[in-house]
Amino acid sequence: MSRLLTVHVVAAWIGRSGIDLWKYSPTMVGAIAPTRQRLRVARIEWSDHLNRDGVRYLDLRQWIDAARGLGEVRDVRGATWQEDIGRITEMLHHTDDSPAVLFDEIPGYPAGYRILANANATRRRLALTFGMPLDIERRPLMDEFLRLTEEGRAIKPRVVKDGPVFENVLKGEDVDVLKFPSPKWHPLDGGRYLGTGVVDVMKDPDSDWINLGTYRVMVEDRRRVGVYIS
Repeated sequence: MSRLLTVHVVAAWIGRSGIDLWKYSPTMVGAIAPTRQRLRVARIEWSDHLNRDGVRYLDLRQWIDAARGLGEVRDVRGATWQEDIGRITEMLHHTDDSPAVLFDEIPGYPAGYRILANANATRRRLALTFGMPLDIERRPLMDEFLRLTEEGRAIKPRVVKDGPVFENVLKGEDVDVLKFPSPKWHPLDGGRYLGTGVVDVMKDPDSDWINLGTYRVMVEDRRRVGVYIS
């Protein structure tokens, strides 16, 4: 094919410079990150709504702090993206009540380029994420989750021309997805996966049609990623 779908991948990432969300595109839109100053404005707007619903955090960093306060986070330093991170994560997924793990000081990358794995693998951390009582039992958690999703609590969107997500933009030759320590999660994977449980926004190259979905995103090289959409 001579033309590519425009794909934007939004993934949680935690960088030393204050990065909460990164956005990638094979059309080289690049990496985008909000600054702390702009995020504070967004936090003020949403804080009343979130606190009213029992949520104990306003961004990923606050979630990590809250989970750490519960003794639910472990720090791992020096794990490699080639093998260690994928193997440790696989082990966590097959271990009951395993902690969330924050990988840092990944060889070949600056300290502060971190990866959070196994975030919501326990009932207690799910309750933290959903803003429910931390001691809620499994069945009540499931019932409450269904109630909340069926209650029509959607927040009406507000269309704006700018926002924190556009604070830092890299374009053209400045784009390099290899600057992020995307792991090779499994031995038989075709490469390093930058996106697994992420939201992909894809625009048809010949129309205004846009699709939203969750697809795996593999790094091809510094400026290209592949999307598994079967």
